[in-house]
Amino acid sequence: MEGDDWLGTRDVVRTALLSLPDDHRDALLLRVEAGLSYEEIASMKYVSTETVRVWVHRARKEVARRLAGAER
Repeated sequence: MEGDDWLGTRDVVRTALLSLPDDHRDALLLRVEAGLSYEEIASMKYVSTETVRVWVHRARKEVARRLAGAER
């Protein structure tokens, strides 16, 4: 049963990521998966570091919200 739970969680995360605005999703994945700094992402996206911080924060918040809703 644990395998089924993991697959369900993976699907929720995938759906949450796909629902994000492109810039938010890109910033989150570059930060978490690629390990880039906020400054590096900002340079790539031609925006301020603060904008990248906001995008990552909002993306994390939305993914967490969806995960919390899936537990119910």
